[in-house]
Amino acid sequence: MRSDNLSRAGRGFAMTLTAAMCACASAQCVERWMPGYGYPGVGSAILGQQVQQLTLWDPDGPGPRSEVIVIGGYFRIAGDQVARGLATWDPATGEFESIGGGVEGTVYAALAAPNGDLIVGGEFISAGGKPANNIARWDGHMWTTLGGGTSGRVRALLLLPNGDLCVSGVFSSPFAGVARWDGSGWFAFGEGLRYPSTLALDSAGHLLAAGQFSGGSIARWNGATWESVGGGVNGSVSCMVPFADGSIVVGGSFNEAGGQPANLVARWDGTQWSQLGDGLLSSSSSSRVGAMIALPHGELVASGGFDHSGTEQVGPMARWDGTRWTRFGDDSPLSTTLSLLPNGDVLAGGNFHAAGGAPAKHLARWDGQRWNALGQGFDGSVQDILIHSHGDIYATGTFTMTPDGSASHIARLHDGAWQPLGKGLNGSGGFQLLEAPDGCVLVRGNFSVAGEVSASTLARWDGQAWSAVAPIPEDDGSVSCATYLPNGDLVVGGEFERLNGVTAHNVARWDGVQWHALGSGVGRRVFNLITMPNGDIVAGGDIEIDGDPTNQGLARWDGAAWSGIGGGLDQPSVYCTTLLPNGDLVVGGYFYRAGDTPAQNIARWDGASWHAYADGAPGSVQALGTLASGDLVLAFERAAANHQMKSIVQRWDGSQFVDLATDINPGYVDAIVGLPGGDLLIGGSFDAVDGQASAFMARRSCVCPADFDFDGMVNANDYDLFVERFDAADRDADFNNDGFVNGNDYDLFADAFDAGC
Repeated sequence: MRSDNLSRAGRGFAMTLTAAMCACASAQCVERWMPGYGYPGVGSAILGQQVQQLTLWDPDGPGPRSEVIVIGGYFRIAGDQVARGLATWDPATGEFESIGGGVEGTVYAALAAPNGDLIVGGEFISAGGKPANNIARWDGHMWTTLGGGTSGRVRALLLLPNGDLCVSGVFSSPFAGVARWDGSGWFAFGEGLRYPSTLALDSAGHLLAAGQFSGGSIARWNGATWESVGGGVNGSVSCMVPFADGSIVVGGSFNEAGGQPANLVARWDGTQWSQLGDGLLSSSSSSRVGAMIALPHGELVASGGFDHSGTEQVGPMARWDGTRWTRFGDDSPLSTTLSLLPNGDVLAGGNFHAAGGAPAKHLARWDGQRWNALGQGFDGSVQDILIHSHGDIYATGTFTMTPDGSASHIARLHDGAWQPLGKGLNGSGGFQLLEAPDGCVLVRGNFSVAGEVSASTLARWDGQAWSAVAPIPEDDGSVSCATYLPNGDLVVGGEFERLNGVTAHNVARWDGVQWHALGSGVGRRVFNLITMPNGDIVAGGDIEIDGDPTNQGLARWDGAAWSGIGGGLDQPSVYCTTLLPNGDLVVGGYFYRAGDTPAQNIARWDGASWHAYADGAPGSVQALGTLASGDLVLAFERAAANHQMKSIVQRWDGSQFVDLATDINPGYVDAIVGLPGGDLLIGGSFDAVDGQASAFMARRSCVCPADFDFDGMVNANDYDLFVERFDAADRDADFNNDGFVNGNDYDLFADAFDAGC
């Protein structure tokens, strides 16, 4: 079972920051990325993720396992599991599982075969790493193809009465739009149809196909040819649901069925079409029923682009009780697929981020009273992390949920649990955290309200309440960074010409009462600010001083005037800065030279001259930080094989950069912080680190390898858990990280266990 992953992650983050993670000598521990936080549903750090289908599946057929829900769509993570486009969710345990490595693409349809196999269709090029053209079969151990597959997207799968498989979608091969697989080859249904998107069987066992094509968008196969079903509809059909009485209900985008009024939904009783009550309507031009599911006792739930039925306000989800349409749930999500769970609950999937007014990523469960998210974790990026002097960890970003509940864009880890800071922030969230000289927490971001206080861009949390910091009118420009002076004044940088009526070119100082310019300011945009040990301010970004192109990228304020630093950089692109324990300044970004010193994307200023770090970083450096030991850690971005950007994290060991994470893909690392006990914490917009699920935040720690459940002790629980994962050939049991789970892993774990670490 895998439900332990989330709790293991929680325990990992909750460990005392100054203690080792296991009860063994530090020399015996091994550095590794800890099991990360999961995701409240399914999704990814990339754009466009959504759930396309939900199907009930019994993985072992007549065996003892209970039924699970197959989730198909476009995503990379499901709960606490890396899952590419395909996963299961167990309603009884709440656990997510990946299926055979998933697919490279999108799953639009899934079908549970009588023997327990699973057939999936969609728009993908491989399944489990093996070539597969849009359709594949999983037998519990391996993927197999169905002939040569299809030439395009598979939208629907249906088991025919004789056991053959019917497939429809947007393809011309093996046949146009619809085809039959008999277990060994493909066969046509006459001349085919133009891309039907949904399939069903009528009460007589005849095949029905619907979509958007001539002849009414719905057709019946009579064994020899396709024929119209009562004239069909005057638009498109998106879904069909058979009822126990033999009728078929169709939903889509139409207002007539069989020439009679029928708004978005209609019933075919075998001889004629009829409307269900007043149908469903939309006040906008975009009206459509995209998903339906039959409930017991002849009831129906529909979801789509509609908002009323007659005078009744419904939508985007409505229930048909046999007489009229009513609203289904409060703040229900617009869904592309629905499924009925064994206990009668309704599961909804789609491209949504909330249900019932609470965060829910692409999946939500209706329990008869309210909507619930599936799983826990951060639901959005972590843009910055602050280790406060009192020991708590603060995080800010675009998230509205944490592993321990709702928190609007900012939260703190205290006593092992994430807690909201009052009502948090509105807008799109926070991007920078600072500890003020008095111990308060300052947040900079894209917001106008903190808690219940009007606070534009800057706000302070004193441990109990929010307060505004300084006036920044919306039309003054953008503030991108902030730092404190030794006297407690706040300095901000960005892209502006004035702040609250005070002329200040891209950098300004707040003394607690009013804004002040810092000399003549700097040219162009400031990305970051840092306070040097002597109190000087260094600004980095797309900047120059007094229009001098030879002094670009960096500028230093000594309290009286701005000056360049060692001749500046050849490119005005400094994205991040940090200080080493000895006071040296490290800058990262996109450049090839610092002063006269060749330096690729990273360089160190010792107060007198520039120094390169060996060959530098092969991609633009996006984040910098230091460990408790003083070692430098950086993150840079590179193009991955899938043409998306991935991040790589490295540590400088004194002579070269050593890889810590080579595959943070997709997404970016925005924050790097070293914890007092030596651990490393990163935050950003990512869903996995080196193949291990870790949504938006990840922690690297030195752990005892035999402490398999990460509870700080080596005991029988660790042995039992390892054996369970080993028997299941789970990647967690790949003890030597060679990509295989075999006897070598068992022997190495046993040796570590016997040694006590």
